[in-house]
Amino acid sequence: TLLLVAGLTTVWTRRGRRQVPEPPSAYPGAWQGWLYPVALVALLPSLLASVTGLAGQLLSLLPFGAATDILNPLLDALYDNNPIRLLRGGLGVAAVGVAWRLSRLGRLAEAGVLGAFAVPSILRVVALLPGFEGLRDATPEAMGLIASVVVLLIGILLAIQGRLTRHRAESMLTVLLLVVLYPHRNFLGDPTSTLLAFSAPLMLLFASTWRVLTGADFTRKGSPGFPQPTRVLLYLANSLVTTTLLAFIILARASGTGLDTSLVWGVVGDDWLGEPLFVMGLVAGLWLGLSSESGYRTRQVEPSSGASTATH
Repeated sequence: TLLLVAGLTTVWTRRGRRQVPEPPSAYPGAWQGWLYPVALVALLPSLLASVTGLAGQLLSLLPFGAATDILNPLLDALYDNNPIRLLRGGLGVAAVGVAWRLSRLGRLAEAGVLGAFAVPSILRVVALLPGFEGLRDATPEAMGLIASVVVLLIGILLAIQGRLTRHRAESMLTVLLLVVLYPHRNFLGDPTSTLLAFSAPLMLLFASTWRVLTGADFTRKGSPGFPQPTRVLLYLANSLVTTTLLAFIILARASGTGLDTSLVWGVVGDDWLGEPLFVMGLVAGLWLGLSSESGYRTRQVEPSSGASTATH
């Protein structure tokens, strides 16, 4: 996975006429604008299951028995073939196409993180084929272990040769920190949940309130395809649905039961939205750790030189 993401990053960098990719710090902000579209796609299988289940119940009450006999086997065949994984694979292919265009426009951070999302998405579909089951073992923890071993060996070699500069050391240290902190990402992302774990309703209420108060950064700007009013309305609608479901779960005393799907969607969000950032951070850190000092300076100087040219 790391090699494929690095290969795509090479393509994006060359198309953007750059020598090195963006640093790891650039990817969270670039990925933020794509979180809602990807999350909406992740919800489609559940929405489809609800709609088709309701349609089947309605058809069974009406004189359309033959229709239900045809619909049910089709739905069973669809769900038996892991539709979520197939949907994510198709989204990964689309992400490669979008990243191809963005890289030409110089938006390398967005292209990079979309490529990091596309590679594991497509590989998970390939893993369904006979003989490729081993691709399922490409977990973020395994990739982090490989990256940490590589960066330590390279760092020792560069230090022996006297070529371990400050910029290279910073990039390699970033990789090591990512590997060390990644297993603790849930606590770092929401430490209050751990402190309030003695009360599940209070924990959910506090976490939801904190997210509503601090998670509206993407509504402060807009784009032609995703204008600011649409972002604000989407954020308010998402907050309303979240608080409504939370109130229902608490009032129904259903926390921790099958009705409380927060854990399931937390895993889906971590897999779909969190893993690309981690993988891209590893690739960018390794790349910048191996790049020459001149390449690093070129990346730093390019924006200011372009702005200077535009000013003149």
